[in-house]
Amino acid sequence: MATAISLPKPGVCQLAWFAPAVLFYYSAHAKKPREAAILGWLFGAGFFLIQSFWIYTTCRFAGVPFPAAAAALAALAAVMGFSWALLGAAVGRTSGRLPEWAKPWAWAACWTAIEAFGAHFTPRLGGDLMAYTQWRWLAMIQIGAFLGPHALGWLIMAFSGALSRIFSLGQENQKRRNLILAGGLVVCNALYGAAVLAGRKTPSQDGARVEILQPNIDQYKKWDEDYEKAIRSSFDALL
Repeated sequence: MATAISLPKPGVCQLAWFAPAVLFYYSAHAKKPREAAILGWLFGAGFFLIQSFWIYTTCRFAGVPFPAAAAALAALAAVMGFSWALLGAAVGRTSGRLPEWAKPWAWAACWTAIEAFGAHFTPRLGGDLMAYTQWRWLAMIQIGAFLGPHALGWLIMAFSGALSRIFSLGQENQKRRNLILAGGLVVCNALYGAAVLAGRKTPSQDGARVEILQPNIDQYKKWDEDYEKAIRSSFDALL
């Protein structure tokens, strides 16, 4: 749930840096990779149930009966949760095999591979691209201009992975070093993005100024004549 509400709306972007740590922690302590995979699937299915609620409302608006609309959303969430099941299984299988210093970075790389494969080769809704969770923080997403969205997704998962290890016993110094390094990379990314934004040229005063207006209009109201006055008022307010 916490990961889902980092997307718009309500867009609590900060939660995306911490929520996956719960999955990493419990998957790493699962007795078998199968248990870790089930945990990952539950995490992913719950994530998609919340972030794709509009599937249900769209079905209901189209006159689809309640059972069918609910089944459509549940089936989609079950399928889309498979990516997270793969992550959980990978974490569970490698937790006891990888050295402590490598775990958060390897887990983040595993997620990046899963995310990139899913984005390019399977029909997706895009909600599981972790970079989308930072839509509100322009400085954080500037890294995508030259490394793509998966770079930010890797960073989010690396920080969460390092954070999850803090609550495990043993090798505390190495775990702290991993978390400090991951946090440092987050700060460096934010500073880089801020520098990029600060270096942008301000619009020239000469010539015409063009702006794009996109009012937040409910998709179920925009075709209804009863709401025409309110929609026009939204445009007038923006203008």
